[in-house]
Amino acid sequence: MFDELTIILLIFALLLSWFAVWKKYLTVSGAVLANIIGLIILFFNGTSFFLIIIIAFFIANVATRYKIKEKIEIKFVTRKKAIRSWQNVLANGLPILIFSILEGTMHASLFTIGYVTANASFLCDTVSTEIGITSKEEPFLITNFKKTLKGRSGAITTLGTLAGTLSATLLAIISYLIIQEQLNRIILLVIIVATSSTLANLIDSLLGATIQAIYYCKYCATFSEEEKHTCGNLCEKVSGFKYINNHVVNFLANLTGALISVVIYTTFV
Repeated sequence: MFDELTIILLIFALLLSWFAVWKKYLTVSGAVLANIIGLIILFFNGTSFFLIIIIAFFIANVATRYKIKEKIEIKFVTRKKAIRSWQNVLANGLPILIFSILEGTMHASLFTIGYVTANASFLCDTVSTEIGITSKEEPFLITNFKKTLKGRSGAITTLGTLAGTLSATLLAIISYLIIQEQLNRIILLVIIVATSSTLANLIDSLLGATIQAIYYCKYCATFSEEEKHTCGNLCEKVSGFKYINNHVVNFLANLTGALISVVIYTTFV
């Protein structure tokens, strides 16, 4: 039998999913998959872990909403198409789910920090992208630090990177307060999560600049992560491997971030 807190969280998760679909931040299939992942986490780990992923998703939605009209104007997103699909949810949610199940079956604190970091890495990347794209600063490519166009995979900004790290730090603090970790350990654990998540974000950018398929829309004179640009026209592939898209890169980066936190935790804590 679910207790009152569980029921409240389930209702909030459903309302948040509905809002995301309504605002076209998420497709219907993406929302369904997100709720399935949430229910699995609730089953294996209980309300604490479930609340963490809800908070991460909520902050990500706030970041997506930030200056949304400006993002539409520069064709970063389109008003008629949902921003994220079930593939996005799977890529970001699978590392979270892996550590959720590991913790739920083995009950080890190293899997707890892996779970928190997987959530923080997803949030760090999302916030970094959503805030960074609105920066007045010209983005630069992570591989050579040369100025590049907004929206190119591997492009980073100071504002976006700092925003991502701050969001990961905030989630880490909230997470360990929810888990009720000892106060004398929270600072160290938050540092590990924030550091690992920031590294995951930079790894995401590095993979995006090197092996991810990058396309160029000659009609809009801008780069795209997909063969079909938000303007509706087909793009030309200019670098990377065709079958390594943004979803693959997100999965690899977030999983790596979680693994880094586990290695640091087992080494120093």
